Amino acid sequence: VTTWSSAVDGGFEVTRVLSNYRDFDGILLPATMTRIDPGREEVFQLTSVVIADLVASDFSPPEEIRDSRNSASGQPGRRID
Repeated sequence: VTTWSSAVDGGFEVTRVLSNYRDFDGILLPATMTRIDPGREEVFQLTSVVIADLVASDFSPPEEIRDSRNSASGQPGRRID
């Protein structure tokens, strides 16, 4: 993926390359991630992944956030779960 990064000095092109996909406990993830910025290239390697036991409620936004989303939608009082 190549995109434009905004910066104080006017910005620059940045590229991210995801490759070497591997199966980590049933989840396919890029084991190699390359970050290419002007004058610099960095390579990150995943060697292991720990998958935590999570439940859907771990990703539920706090009530005040749900309420603000409801107000922004023009439907105050209606909960979004």
